[in-house]
Amino acid sequence: AAALVWALQTFLIRWRPAEIPIMQFMTITIGIGIVCLAPVYFMEHSTGRTMPVDLGTVKSVFFVAFFASVLGASLYNEGTYRVGGATAGYFGNLWPVFSAGLAIAILGEALAWYHLAGALAVFAGIWFATHKR
Repeated sequence: AAALVWALQTFLIRWRPAEIPIMQFMTITIGIGIVCLAPVYFMEHSTGRTMPVDLGTVKSVFFVAFFASVLGASLYNEGTYRVGGATAGYFGNLWPVFSAGLAIAILGEALAWYHLAGALAVFAGIWFATHKR
């Protein structure tokens, strides 16, 4: 469902009115997301399965809230608006590359040959897809 909604947003962002700045657009998007997620949150909370509040979860929530949700989504939306959904879609293939990089940097996963081979394949694919022959 999340991938379907993300694809729909990527497709529809081309019709964002130019007079609406990206931060106001993101505020509206975040508001819609909160409304959609609130019932699920309250359902989970009612079962007693709550997230523990400690330094690790606070750091994690801050990272996801700021870098992934606000900064990352704002940059992705602005880029999609500028280059169009088809071109922006190619860059969705970078998510596993960034995930591997974060796992290495934050979780201490060891860098292996397959990380480099995968990243090289993704970058090559994006280059071939976005450059004229």
